[in-house]
Amino acid sequence: MDASQNKTQQEIDNAPVAYKEFSEAMALVATKEQYDDLKKKMRDEFEKAERRMGNIEANMATKEDINRLTNTVESVLKKYIDYEIEETVHAKNHKNTEDILENHEKRITGLEAAPAGLA
Repeated sequence: MDASQNKTQQEIDNAPVAYKEFSEAMALVATKEQYDDLKKKMRDEFEKAERRMGNIEANMATKEDINRLTNTVESVLKKYIDYEIEETVHAKNHKNTEDILENHEKRITGLEAAPAGLA
């Protein structure tokens, strides 16, 4: 051993702080069993996350689903609007018919009430 190596060894031997730090560092090193256990837990967590992602993706609508739903809603709205227009026109026609009948009724009543010579 040369002098520099000897001095380094003496420093290591005489340094309780370095030994303490070394012991603490070694305590942080996992055993193979701890490593395997941690690896298994990590794998399980990743598998759970993948299953959750799969479930989310399975429940998500595809573009085709969205298009089909949109087309259905548009179709229903168009039919409803057409129905509303038709009902409005029908109601207007019905009201016009009522007005015409009412006018005819008034005319007939007026004719019936008129003296025989004026009719």
